[in-house]
Amino acid sequence: MSLLQNQGVLIGAFQKGTLVGITSVENQPRGKVGNYRKMDILFVSKQYRNQGIGANLLNLAKEKAKLFGGTKLYISAIPSKSTVDFYLREGATLVSEIDKELYQLEPDDIHLEVQIGF
Repeated sequence: MSLLQNQGVLIGAFQKGTLVGITSVENQPRGKVGNYRKMDILFVSKQYRNQGIGANLLNLAKEKAKLFGGTKLYISAIPSKSTVDFYLREGATLVSEIDKELYQLEPDDIHLEVQIGF
C-alpha cells in the first residue's frame, strides 16, 4: 500500500516558491506494540543544507507521527557520515527494535529511532 493510500503525509519545505526539502511519514504502526511510525524520506537540496531546514522537517515529521499515535519515529538512514551525524545531533539513537521488513529492504542502512516527546 502506498504512503498516501495508508493516510501518510508528505511535507515540503519551500523558499520563494521553490521546493527545497521534503519529508514523509507513514501512518502504519510498526514494532511489537505498534509505537513506531516510519519516516520514509528526509531530503534537503544541497544549497539549502545547514540552515535548519532538515531539523524543522524532522520536527514536523515527529508531530505527524505523534498525531498518528506513535511515540517513536523509525528512520532507515543511508549509511553516510553526514546523514547519520545529522540524525545523532537531532537526538536519534540506534533502534531498540529492528523492523525486519525494513531491514530486509535496506540491510546496509543505519536503523535509528527518535523519541517523540512533546
